[in-house]
Amino acid sequence: MSETVIETTRLTKAYGTQISVDHINLHVRRGTIYGLLGRNGAGKTTTMKMLLGLINPTDGKAFVLGKDIQKEKKKILPHIGASIETPGFYANLTGRENLQIFSEYSGRKGSAEIKNVLEQVGLPYRDKKIFSQYSLGMKQRLAIACAIMHNPDILILDEPTNGLDPIGISEMRAFIKNLCEKQGKTILISSHILQEIEMLADDIGIIDKGKLIEESSKEELSIKREKYIKLQVSDTDGVVKILRDQYQSPRYKLSAKGELLIYDSKINIEEFVRDIVTSGIGVREVGVIEENLESYFIRVTGGMDIGEAVTE
Repeated sequence: MSETVIETTRLTKAYGTQISVDHINLHVRRGTIYGLLGRNGAGKTTTMKMLLGLINPTDGKAFVLGKDIQKEKKKILPHIGASIETPGFYANLTGRENLQIFSEYSGRKGSAEIKNVLEQVGLPYRDKKIFSQYSLGMKQRLAIACAIMHNPDILILDEPTNGLDPIGISEMRAFIKNLCEKQGKTILISSHILQEIEMLADDIGIIDKGKLIEESSKEELSIKREKYIKLQVSDTDGVVKILRDQYQSPRYKLSAKGELLIYDSKINIEEFVRDIVTSGIGVREVGVIEENLESYFIRVTGGMDIGEAVTE
């Protein structure tokens, strides 16, 4: 097990009576990508701001590299690169000029490192376009270039693929994976796009209404996801009758495509199909499908449960 480099204990942020983050216990392992997954407004950005010491928690603690961020911020922050919300750059300067200023703020004046990070994120070094003329995707790329310029051990990235086109998203995904796998960086990334988190993260935390309701490795989540039988048949009512009479199984639903989805791991699929065919019902397609992350997310955050869609 890798060492935990980011950990929170009962971390909480309240604004008056509104609780934005509610006593969460987060654990990010060294050299991994941790995906913080949640709807917009779930508390992801607030959590990241507390990890960076940008806002103070109402209760609880946040530890980065074993140190309390509230007490030892100056020691911790040089080891972190971050991109949170809208990047704060000078609108009338180019990307290179903006990075030169940030480089000087941190006591460095290396043009080679600026050129290197711009190339890494796919932005030209000598472009004359100023920041105010950048697309949202270009602004995201520049923010990440700024975050990695000082070669930090930890990256905290809030919705880094926001505003990118499909090719840009794919390139950003490969770039983030390379930072972790080839350069050994620990990355905490937030997103509301489930597919991106599923493709990127080693560990996944699901946050909903300020509460961390799930924290698991991708492998552990795969075990927790339900598997179901998908059927396309000539008579769905007839199959439902078989399910009730012969298998006493109420956990099923009819998909929008007319497929019958059966959530019962105890059913022997070969015997079940034989019983369907014996009853004179045609079977056009049959398969065993694993619940995807989107379905799992909807289920654990209180979205429509499979039981709610059962045909009675």
